[in-house]
Amino acid sequence: MFFFLFLYVIVNWDRVIARWTDNHYYSGKVDSIELDKITVLFDDGDEISHSIEDISAVFPDQEPSQLRIGQHVVAVRYTWEGGREYHKGYVSDKNSDRFKVTFDDNYEDFYLAKELRIFPDHNSAHSGECVRAWNFSQQMRGTYQQ
Repeated sequence: MFFFLFLYVIVNWDRVIARWTDNHYYSGKVDSIELDKITVLFDDGDEISHSIEDISAVFPDQEPSQLRIGQHVVAVRYTWEGGREYHKGYVSDKNSDRFKVTFDDNYEDFYLAKELRIFPDHNSAHSGECVRAWNFSQQMRGTYQQ
């Protein structure tokens, strides 16, 4: 017997973090959700669509309620041109109210919890993604855990 706990639900116009073609993540909002894809309108006006099954492509832009050592996150790193990109990493340490993040390129920095976003853990055998029709006209995308 299984039960499903929604970890998050994304609906149209929600603020999200989404992967661009350069494999970096940027902020935007959900433009549309269909049965097989989710379309994001980025803050700079660009738009991209991802498969609804790719849970690491689009996730909520919301402050985490709690963080733990080893948890995968994304955090803003500034480019030399002054741009903002979200990079993937994991929480490797905690120092009073700041969390040390070690990024995929081994760069490390400290962040407040409100500056981090939880990266969906798609490797868990006890989690997944689903799409649920709501009011027969609107779909809601979310994840669950067993």
